[in-house]
Amino acid sequence: MNTAGGGTVSYGYDLAGNTTQVTDSTGTVTHTYDASEVLTATTYPTASGTAKQIYLTDKQGRRTDTWLGANASATPGVTPSTWSAHQKLSYDKSGKVTKVQAWAANEDPQLVVDTDYCYVATTTAPTCTATEANDRTKLQWSYDNISKQATTYGYTDTDGKTPTKHLTGITQSGGTNPTNWAFTYDDAGNRTEAKATNATTSAVISDQKLTYNAVSQITTDGYTYDGTGNLTKAPGETYTYNGAQQLTSSTKDGVTTSYEYAGADMNKLLWQSTDGGAEYGYTYGTSDSNGVPVIATREQIGTGTASVSTDPVTGQPLGLRTSDGVTSLYVLDGIGNPTTSIADTGKIAYQVSYDAYGAERVTAGKTSTQWQQNPYGFKTGLRSSNSDAGLTKFGYRWQSATTGQWIERDTLDLPLSPGNANRYAFVGGDPINGSDPTGQYDLGQALVVSAVTGVAGGIGGCIGGAVAGAVIPTGVTSAAGCAAAGVAGLIGGVVTGFIANSLLQLTNYA
Repeated sequence: MNTAGGGTVSYGYDLAGNTTQVTDSTGTVTHTYDASEVLTATTYPTASGTAKQIYLTDKQGRRTDTWLGANASATPGVTPSTWSAHQKLSYDKSGKVTKVQAWAANEDPQLVVDTDYCYVATTTAPTCTATEANDRTKLQWSYDNISKQATTYGYTDTDGKTPTKHLTGITQSGGTNPTNWAFTYDDAGNRTEAKATNATTSAVISDQKLTYNAVSQITTDGYTYDGTGNLTKAPGETYTYNGAQQLTSSTKDGVTTSYEYAGADMNKLLWQSTDGGAEYGYTYGTSDSNGVPVIATREQIGTGTASVSTDPVTGQPLGLRTSDGVTSLYVLDGIGNPTTSIADTGKIAYQVSYDAYGAERVTAGKTSTQWQQNPYGFKTGLRSSNSDAGLTKFGYRWQSATTGQWIERDTLDLPLSPGNANRYAFVGGDPINGSDPTGQYDLGQALVVSAVTGVAGGIGGCIGGAVAGAVIPTGVTSAAGCAAAGVAGLIGGVVTGFIANSLLQLTNYA
């Protein structure tokens, strides 16, 4: 197929319709499946020939292990004897991810990611004793076993007792720079205050207060919108749009980033360039299971082209092959952020952290080729080339980490949906448990981070969690056949179910 952005991406299929081969300008990747059509291996090009990425799944079809850098003779679906990177996921009975671990073969110690995730109320990190009565759909806490930092999430109103659908608090202890967050919202779901304090000294780090009009536009001094409802100005920032309502530039503290797209919407970003910084071009192949175009390559102008290896079932990114010939494995946290990249050299390529609404902090490897050519950021959305701008593109719209809102109004017209009343709220004010890969609806009623299964044909009607995932809405169980996919779908993937049932549940628009 001819791609948006130029060039050609070609695909090969087996008799069952599974994608077995993908060829772009950087080379050819092949996929192998078992008899039940579950993905078991991906073979990718290297400087010396080829290597394999091996996958294991459990009896429920959830992906549990991924190895990067297995030798070319490694058996698909079988633990390889040698590898460069290894990611392991553990699950509870309902399919929620309860542990994310990752190893880098040439680091000391090799274990570089080890975090527990608990959905059981009334428990305290690091002990998560599951009981049916206390099991929740919202994440209660996480615990980093390496840094010894515990992070607890709150979802109660200002009285501290009344449950709310919004994220209202984050409390940290232990580790490096523990920070507490308090969020408040108005009746329309607008975030009116975001206050960060030092968890050790209680010193205020930041305290943002915002006011809104009846259509949820910010009215605080310094914010303005055009007649269509696009944000055009914020303190220290300006935004411009063309006649098709596409964001064409964003300026932060005098530094401008320009954008170009394919077609009349913003679903496919073709090019972006930051003054005095990098310039990037994009090509796209097929779409993921949410209908979001899948990035085939990202060219850093003047440096080289990186190729994204994606899951052939869900469209989720599996790895990145950069212009230096290195392939790296994406490791996502339990919330859906790609926080670690491990190269096939057996070393960490980069590590990055995000706050609840997407503010980015690169903690290692900021100058690495892998980070510079990586297209993905917060919630596996598309990064702005100017990280200081705090913008992430999800499908049709851009989200601001500064305000926690979309900068463009939602144009999807579903007046019967109560959640559609606020056209600017990002994932209903719960970015820990929610995702919106298309920029048109909130998939966050009861987020379940699940494993990629590759069972699209074999267990009829799976819905995938590609570059962001689907969810099991409240009151729907896996026994009822509703599919669920992981946060941003990059941690994990697909829980089996019927497409019809799943699509009927996508009513919580934001």
